[in-house]
Amino acid sequence: MSKWNVLLALLVAPAALAADPTDDCVDAYEADGSCVSLQATIGPNISFGTGVTVAPRATLAGHQSHGTNPLPVGDNVVVQRQATIGVDHVLGNDTTIGRAATIGANLTTQTGATIGYAAQLGHDVTLEANATVGNLANIGDFTTVGTNAVLARSVFVDDAGSLGQASTIDGIVGPDTTIGTHVTIDSGARIRKNATIDSDVVVEGSARVGRGAHIFPNATIRGRVGTNAVVAGGATVEDGAVVERGGTLCSGEQLLSGERVVGGETFPSGGCETSITCKTLLDGGQTVSGDYTIDPDGSGGTAPFTAYCDMTVDSGGWTRVWVAVTDNYNDTGLTYLPNTSGPDSVISNSTEMMVAFTSPSTGSTTNEWSFPTPTLLHSQTPMAATGAQYITSTFKRIADQTSHARVMRVGTASFSDECDEGNSSQWGQICLKSNTSQGSVGGFSDFPMYAGYAASNVDYCTESPQIYTATACSSSRRFAIFVR
Repeated sequence: MSKWNVLLALLVAPAALAADPTDDCVDAYEADGSCVSLQATIGPNISFGTGVTVAPRATLAGHQSHGTNPLPVGDNVVVQRQATIGVDHVLGNDTTIGRAATIGANLTTQTGATIGYAAQLGHDVTLEANATVGNLANIGDFTTVGTNAVLARSVFVDDAGSLGQASTIDGIVGPDTTIGTHVTIDSGARIRKNATIDSDVVVEGSARVGRGAHIFPNATIRGRVGTNAVVAGGATVEDGAVVERGGTLCSGEQLLSGERVVGGETFPSGGCETSITCKTLLDGGQTVSGDYTIDPDGSGGTAPFTAYCDMTVDSGGWTRVWVAVTDNYNDTGLTYLPNTSGPDSVISNSTEMMVAFTSPSTGSTTNEWSFPTPTLLHSQTPMAATGAQYITSTFKRIADQTSHARVMRVGTASFSDECDEGNSSQWGQICLKSNTSQGSVGGFSDFPMYAGYAASNVDYCTESPQIYTATACSSSRRFAIFVR
């Protein structure tokens, strides 16, 4: 095509669409040897380096506000068909993104990164030099895949709720491995296939983790963990220590250099404590709040499940057994969490219950009050109580450690002459009354009122003395129940 024809084409069509019908490349990008397919969708304000190939059905979304700061795509990049590239990406030299990949916002890839087909990467991911991500991998939000890291096919990295919970991977991870949030895998570390690395685990560069091994939350691995071995929560395997095939290092234990857990046995030799709760983890040295794998009824009972443990409020050790996940519960059968994993023993064996408002993404709490676990709530949540139910007890305001004899009103009924100051509608409410007289009006102190559930309207997260509509529940303010 002559330069006059090129100029004419540019005048009658947007630059990104200028095309030569004799080939399959958009002319505007061919000057440096790049080929952007005529069938690709290219957004505004995108620039390409030399040798870039964008295959059919790929989508690269530019940003309208970046007229002077276009989204660059580096030399020799290959974006295969059906890939979708969001806004604000920088794709470095020699990057390959496999077909059908979905790449989240604010991704940065530098020289030598390879992403396999059908991969899904969350926003704010950074892939540094020479990183390789296998096909069908899923990389959670905020994860950093560092220099010389290799993630094989079908590796799953959990989404982090915030940048502070992000995982950083610099080592080699085998296929079909699952990695939790806030995990660090240093350069030089090697994890074989089918391993499970739970949240808040540190795997240092000297570590080797065998096929099918399970590393529980807050463990630190510096030595060798064999095939199908288990390192329980908070345990440490030092450099030069070995947990042999099928061996188990118990919660909170430290295996020193030169020490070995014989295959199929436990350390200590007397066996691990079979019951694992947030409180036992706290007693074993786990002081960081977060998600943990717990097994309250021990081995042979209900399978272990993941629960959020609050390790700070009122000396810690609280297991969160319910937290609202919506602002409109039109339901009277709300059960403790997790619904399918049988936390009954957590409730029935508990001696204390705590209610509070929480931010599910950070775990932070406000308006914390505790009281002895009522018999009424051993088998059902306060939201599932039928009709008007009253729980007379001594309630502790955790903020100032003061105790108050009061009545907690729970359940679904008409709430005329209750904490809601006279509303007579039929819906659910939890509040602490101002005295011990059932049926009296008014709530007490800053006890967390949860109102409006079991009705087709917005739920409210206000305080018991206030009108029930004072504060609506939101993504950062949910009603939660804890036990210990």
